[in-house]
Amino acid sequence: MAPKMPIFLLLTFIAMLFMSLAVPIAADSAYKWVDEKGVTHYSQRPPPDRETKKMASPPAPDKLKMPAESLNMRLERLEQEQAARERAAKQQAQEEKQQAARKHNCEAARKNLTLYKGNPRLRIGDSSGNYTRLNEKERHAHITEAKQQIEENCD
Repeated sequence: MAPKMPIFLLLTFIAMLFMSLAVPIAADSAYKWVDEKGVTHYSQRPPPDRETKKMASPPAPDKLKMPAESLNMRLERLEQEQAARERAAKQQAQEEKQQAARKHNCEAARKNLTLYKGNPRLRIGDSSGNYTRLNEKERHAHITEAKQQIEENCD
């Protein structure tokens, strides 16, 4: 007894067979003819009482015949674009970091300038924890330095 093939597989095979036969027939049957009014017609069947011209089907576009060299060039271009985007993102992050540091320095310099201008008897602590009062000359030097930092860091 022969093994039974599932009906689904059999029907699928038959359908694929008919489709494979129908495609070449449909692709080769195109006709061009002119009627009595001079109008050009295109059809799959020629009229019985007219002279017709059988037309060749245009070749199917072959999208896979792209040369390997152009694929490699495209890949290289895409890699270069990706590297450029990464460099730009890195540079933007660095610029944002610098801008944040400048903003912080600007705020600190403005705060220091306010302190130096508003308090002539300002005391400053050193690294050992000792506090000394600034004389007028030292206070003006700190004011000048704070103004210079404001010019450098503030917009």
